[in-house]
Amino acid sequence: MLVRCRKPFAKLPYDLITSLRCLRSLDLSQLALKELPDAIENLRHLRYLDLSHTFINILPESACKLYNLQVLTLINCRNLVALPDGTTYLSNLRHLNLTGCWRLISMPPHMGNLSSLQRLHRFVVGKRNGCGIGELKEMDELRAILSIDRVGDVLNITEAKKANLNKKQCLHKLELRWGRNLPKGTDEDLLEFLEPHPNLREFTVDVYPGNRFPKWMGKSVLSHLERIELYSCNYSKTLPSLGQLPSLKYLTISMMSELGSIGREFYGGSEIKGFPSLEKLHLESMVNLKEWQEIDHGEFPSLVELVVLNCPSLANLPRLPSLSKLLLDDCHGTILSSVPLLTTLSSLKIANLGRIELLPSGLLKPLSALKELKICNLYWLRALQEELGLKDLSSLRDLEIETCPRLMCLAGTRVPSTLQYLSILACTALKDLPNGLHNLSSLQELSIIKCSVASFPEDKLPSSLKKLIISACANIESLPARLHELPHLEYLAIESCQKLASLPPMGLPPSLDSLSIIRCAMLEERCKEGGEDWPKIAHIPHKWIL
Repeated sequence: MLVRCRKPFAKLPYDLITSLRCLRSLDLSQLALKELPDAIENLRHLRYLDLSHTFINILPESACKLYNLQVLTLINCRNLVALPDGTTYLSNLRHLNLTGCWRLISMPPHMGNLSSLQRLHRFVVGKRNGCGIGELKEMDELRAILSIDRVGDVLNITEAKKANLNKKQCLHKLELRWGRNLPKGTDEDLLEFLEPHPNLREFTVDVYPGNRFPKWMGKSVLSHLERIELYSCNYSKTLPSLGQLPSLKYLTISMMSELGSIGREFYGGSEIKGFPSLEKLHLESMVNLKEWQEIDHGEFPSLVELVVLNCPSLANLPRLPSLSKLLLDDCHGTILSSVPLLTTLSSLKIANLGRIELLPSGLLKPLSALKELKICNLYWLRALQEELGLKDLSSLRDLEIETCPRLMCLAGTRVPSTLQYLSILACTALKDLPNGLHNLSSLQELSIIKCSVASFPEDKLPSSLKKLIISACANIESLPARLHELPHLEYLAIESCQKLASLPPMGLPPSLDSLSIIRCAMLEERCKEGGEDWPKIAHIPHKWIL
C-alpha cells in the first residue's frame, strides 16, 4: 500500500500511524511537518519513506526500528541537523538521500555497518568516534553520486586511506567539500589518499585549502573522467595537470585567488596535444590571473566554448583552433587583442571590459563565421567605428547592444545585410539608429528599448520584418510613416513612449496579428474603441491596450 499525504499538518496524527500498520510506502514530502511521532516504529513493514522538503530537524530514535526500510529520502530538509544514532540498525537500507540537507553537521556513528547501501548521495564527516570518513570503507556498492562534506574534519591520513574510494567502481560522480577555507597543513596529503576509482565520470573539489593538487588528478588512468569542477581553491598557485585526461569534456575552474598564470603544468607536460576531448571550459573569479601561456602542440583541438568571467587581470588567450562560442565578462581590455585569432567563432559576447571608449580597430574583420554578437555593459563605449569591421561579418544573424549608456550615435555604423535580429537596449544616450536599415533584407526582429531615439530613419524599414518592439523611448514622437508597407509584420509592441501621440497616417499593415500598447497615455486614448485611431487597428485579432 502506498500513501501520499498532502494535508498541511505540522505533526503526523497518531491515529493515522496506528491504523496503517501494514503500510509499505509512505510519501510525506512537501508537508509542513516539523517532527515524526515515536509511533512511526509501528510501521514495521515500511520499505519506502519520503520526507523531502519538510521542516523536520531531527528524526526520532524510534524510526531506527523500521528494520525493513530500504529507501529513506530527505531531499532539501533544510532544518535537519542530525540523524538518530541508531540509523546503523537499518540493515536493509539501500538508498539514503540527504541532498540539500545543508545543516546536517555529521553522520551518525558506525554508518559503515550499512555495507549494503547503494546510494548515499551525501556523507558528512564528523569528529565523534565512528563518524569519520573511514566509515565508507566497506561501502563498495555505492553508485551514482557521492558528495563528501567537511573533508577538513578528517582526523588524519590513516582515516582518509580507510575510505577506499578507489574501490568504489560504481560511483560515477564524486564531490569533495572541505567546508572551511583555512589550511591545516595536511590537506594536500588527505586529498592524495582520496583517489577515486578509474570508472569515475564527474569530479568536484570545493573550498580546498591546499596549495597543490594530487598527482592522480592528471593520471590518464582516469580514462572515463568527463567533467571536473574546481571551486574556491584559494591557496593553490598552480593548476592540476589535467591535459592528458583522454575523455575530459567539461572543465570549470572558479575562485582561485592565488593563481597568477596558466602554465605548462596545466597541459600535462607531454608531447601529445593537451586536452584532446575538452569541449567546454569556464574560468571564473580569478582576480590575480594575468597570463595564459601557450605551447605549440595544438592544445584544445576540440574546445568549442570558452567562458571567462571576472578575471580582471587576464590579458591574453591562447590559439583555440575549434572555438565556436566565447564569452568575455569583466576582463582586462587587452584580452580583446586575442579575439581576431579565433577565426572559427560563431558566437561572441563581450561585457564589462573597463573604461573602453572604442573597441580595437579590426577586431571583427577576421571573424567571417560569426553569427551572434553581443556587446553589453561597456559603460564608456561612445561609438562603433567603421574600422571595427562590423560590416564585414558576412554570416552575422544576431546583434545585441545592451547597457552602453555613453553610446550616442549609430548613424554612421554599417551592419551586414544578413542580420535577422537587432536589439538595442539601455543605451540611454543613443539618439540615432544605424542608417541603411532598409537594406537589411533578412531582418525579422527589431527591438529598441530604453534609448533616446526621437525618430526612425526616413527610409522604409525592411519588408522582411516580422516583429517590432519599441519600449521606454521617452523622446520618440512618431512611428515610421511607411509602417503599413511591411507585408510580413505580425507583432508590434509599444510601451512607455509618452510622447507618441498617434499611429502613422496610413495605419498598420493587414498582416499584423498582435498589437500591444502599454503606458502610452496619448496613444492609448486614440486607440480605444471609438477613438481616432481605432479604425487603423480594428482588423488586428489580438490587441492589448493598457
